[in-house]
Amino acid sequence: MIRERSIQSATFAAGASQVLDLPRDAVYHLIQMSWTGYLTLAQPSGATTGVTLDDAFPFSILKNVRLLRNGSDVVYQSSGVLLAREHYYLNERWPHARLYTLAASVETLLTGTSKGVTVPANDEGIGMTQLQFVCPTGVSGAPIVNFDFQVDMYLQMGPEDLYYGTLVDARRLATFQLILDYANVADVTIAGTNQTVTSITAAGRVLSYDQDNLATDIDFGTFKRSQLQLSNIPYGTSNFQVLLPRGNYFHGIIIDELAQKANSTTVLQHENAIISSLINRINSNFQLRNTAWEDLQRKNQADGCGNGAYTGSRGLPNGCAYLYFPVTGDRASELVPSHVMDQFDLFLTLAGATTSGAAPQASTGITNPENGATTAATNPTINFLLEEVIPGVSMGESYPTAAMAGSKRATSAKPYAK
Repeated sequence: MIRERSIQSATFAAGASQVLDLPRDAVYHLIQMSWTGYLTLAQPSGATTGVTLDDAFPFSILKNVRLLRNGSDVVYQSSGVLLAREHYYLNERWPHARLYTLAASVETLLTGTSKGVTVPANDEGIGMTQLQFVCPTGVSGAPIVNFDFQVDMYLQMGPEDLYYGTLVDARRLATFQLILDYANVADVTIAGTNQTVTSITAAGRVLSYDQDNLATDIDFGTFKRSQLQLSNIPYGTSNFQVLLPRGNYFHGIIIDELAQKANSTTVLQHENAIISSLINRINSNFQLRNTAWEDLQRKNQADGCGNGAYTGSRGLPNGCAYLYFPVTGDRASELVPSHVMDQFDLFLTLAGATTSGAAPQASTGITNPENGATTAATNPTINFLLEEVIPGVSMGESYPTAAMAGSKRATSAKPYAK
């Protein structure tokens, strides 16, 4: 039987880190984080514009999330934003989130306008990262904006035939820890005219789906995730090579793009018009994927990810796309065995920077920015969430002829040391 239980609690402290020791008495299927909090605003008389929030707020308050096994073995590592992205792509549902004010016990969602449509600050409105929500001014009493969100960290893989193939057996570990690095207030907010955020207060609960009735001699595989960040690719670059790690099986790559806009040099915004095309290569001479950014996003939509009322021409979430490898039959045998390759990489072509929201310039092929003018003098930031699978003995029994061969010795990493 799978049980659900609360296993830890967390408290947000801007710029700080918190280490949470998790119980080592079960086999974990997923870990869920649920947060509730509020912003305290300084608003002197005469404030004319409110604080602008990061377009992925409140997920962005989690600057870095790490799940470590035996002190140093990374099971999961990325930002809270990428964790929310993965939740969306694996679930085909937006992770829960809300931004709202509270007066006389009545909740009122914040709203914004995108492409002429009023967007509520709820699951889809926040998840699409199409706009930055603005805190209201002139709120009677203490000016406070409330938020809550919930997100899942999957330890089991996406393909249905190996749902139980990758789990974490904490009973065999010396330590099992969730480490949370929290963002500074200035990392996720842009001050308005005479209105600033004085503090962010938030409390979180960590829950798990696990079971303790399995034999202890099962070598489960590991669904490993790690973040790669690049901020050194100039606009207009062609065939920029991004070397990918080799040694495991690749499940997918989530790509998240951010650009500097005129309203802030520190809080970047998601932007679709950065990567124009990408090629995923094996050994320099075989193109596993060759696609335009827009086509990749539309493929994500065709695979079941939502196409909401606020979508742009390039799809949602804004600035994000998912390169998913077991895409045809959703089978584990379609994972990419990078350990047999001499080289595994991405070739990226970036659009030229634009300085206005005018129509696309046909003479140069420059793509229109999705959300207003982009600051050309500052290179964009591109984050990659690398989804890898370290196979265990339990994964190969159903696939004796599959590429993974049923052996944890087939890759350079092992789920457990023996």
